[in-house]
Amino acid sequence: MAPFGGKRLVRGGKIIPLEGEPPKRFVITMFDSAEKAQAWRDSPGWKALLPIRDKAVKSREFIVEGISN
Repeated sequence: MAPFGGKRLVRGGKIIPLEGEPPKRFVITMFDSAEKAQAWRDSPGWKALLPIRDKAVKSREFIVEGISN
């Protein structure tokens, strides 16, 4: 993730539900652009981890464009 400029903003921690059922775990990763996030997801390094990851977790993933400074 680091070669693509990604860094974790949230990883684990207590989730306090305000409305609806919370997930068991939550991670937010920030990239400089949606293109860099997609490049990380398309990288050989990430793809090599997928078989292991798919056996270990059930997840939902999204790219969400935010506000730039």
